[in-house]
Amino acid sequence: MENEYFKSERLLYRPYMLDDLETVYRFFNEPARRKWFYFQEPDCLTREFALNQIKENMENWNKRVSVLNGGGLAMVLKETGELIGSVSVGRSTRPDVHLDGLEMGYFVTEAHQGKGYATEGAKAALEWVINRCREIDSYPIIECHVEHEHLASRKVAEKVGFVFNRSYKYLTVYIFETSKYKT
Repeated sequence: MENEYFKSERLLYRPYMLDDLETVYRFFNEPARRKWFYFQEPDCLTREFALNQIKENMENWNKRVSVLNGGGLAMVLKETGELIGSVSVGRSTRPDVHLDGLEMGYFVTEAHQGKGYATEGAKAALEWVINRCREIDSYPIIECHVEHEHLASRKVAEKVGFVFNRSYKYLTVYIFETSKYKT
């Protein structure tokens, strides 16, 4: 499936599809994901939850919602078409995110962790967002909220240009200033 979003060296990014249900359901139940998304349990462990997440994502993209307004994209291996994770950058509904800002998230399945896919996906998403920001002449701050102990995820944020901003409760907050990329 050709997409109008973005690509990177090894990955394609696309909206989720109903055909992704079993894969997404399996992802939600992986111990590596559950360790960091414990606050969603037990809801996120059901097929219904996975299906609702996919439908919400599809609805957003069908309405032509941009990444700036929200919506995750599936990370798919170019070589095989295998869905291996997700990346999102969009307006957050969380009360602790900068009011005029965006929030980034990324996830890679257990079998594909440690291969640089999260870094590749986060970098590609940031480049895409920066280009969209230039088009609309708006340069928001992007926040990335990472569990203090999730060292791999913290490294990804730092590798792609996020800088430490603050810590609270159990989270470290990194920020990425898109204004540094004005042309």
